[in-house]
Amino acid sequence: MGTLIFIVIFTCIVIMHIGKPNSILNNKYTNVVILVFLFIFFITRIPFNDLYKFDLVVYYNNILKIQYSGIKDAINISDWEPIFSVIQYYISKLTNDFDIYLIIMSTLYLIILIIALNSIFTINNIVLPFFLFINFSFFYAYIFNGVRQGITLSLIILIIGLILKKEKIPIFRVLVVSILSFFIHSTSIAIIATILFVKKTNINNKKLIMFWLFASIIYITDINKILLKIPYLSNLSIMKEYSSQDVLLFYGSQNSIMFWIFSAFFLVCFLFSVFLCEKNKFMDGQILERYKFLIKIYISINSLFLIFGFIAFSNRIAIYSWYLIPLIFGFLFVNIKPRNQLFVLFGIFIALIIGVLTGALNFFFV
Repeated sequence: MGTLIFIVIFTCIVIMHIGKPNSILNNKYTNVVILVFLFIFFITRIPFNDLYKFDLVVYYNNILKIQYSGIKDAINISDWEPIFSVIQYYISKLTNDFDIYLIIMSTLYLIILIIALNSIFTINNIVLPFFLFINFSFFYAYIFNGVRQGITLSLIILIIGLILKKEKIPIFRVLVVSILSFFIHSTSIAIIATILFVKKTNINNKKLIMFWLFASIIYITDINKILLKIPYLSNLSIMKEYSSQDVLLFYGSQNSIMFWIFSAFFLVCFLFSVFLCEKNKFMDGQILERYKFLIKIYISINSLFLIFGFIAFSNRIAIYSWYLIPLIFGFLFVNIKPRNQLFVLFGIFIALIIGVLTGALNFFFV
């Protein structure tokens, strides 16, 4: 049944994108209807999947521990950032059922992501980028495993949306979202600072690419491990924990070449797309600058990952850049001109193939 419903929704997405924007087939009403169906379909597939595993078990067991506690005790017991602990506390008062817990968390995650996407795109074309997201396997990893970081990833996209179309940074709104993000997953503060630095300095792509190449060299050669000899860094509790021999042996991979290849492949794709857009004037000047800005963020955050790639679970740093991949492609497909529907449909089918081959869409097929 799940497979059949997915095929029906996918067919609707294809039919919608046969039509040009603001046509009878492709408008804000068809986007909203398909988005709502995708949302409901996603949520209703949760009980059919075996998701009781990894970090999610820890989060679920936590609500069982704190369900009879007061909010202060719950925060102390949880030992996580306070806002996430408060979210856990209030969910524990509503349910102790695993599936309902996961449905609530997933709903929160998806709503924030949709709001974030709407701040970058519009309700007239929001289905395409959302569809790209659900075809990437890490989308599921950070909704069903690292849900705490997953919520933060959606908030970071919201921050990008808040500043993307503005010449000046809307300080109050960015500050509010940054505080929320920090008190859900504290590592996000370095990522947010990087994004704001790129926005404020308007650093050019060439300098960022040179820095990324430098970071790649020290990553591939393991030279980045020299950071452990810097007194302040080496004494940080998080650095001690994730660079300890026991944790590294459990993780089993430092400076993974596969992570670098994955990062580099998409960077080359992005840079090539910029070259084509500039040469053939596929984007208006202002839209092209926004597209370049998204790529700048990808390069900057990915460089951070390369610098600290020697620590265990470095993929959890890399995800802050990898999570932008469907966003950047979505921006390209939505804004390229002349709006060639065959090109858009090509992108949709490529995303589908990726989703099938990587097993991402198995979530819907069970």
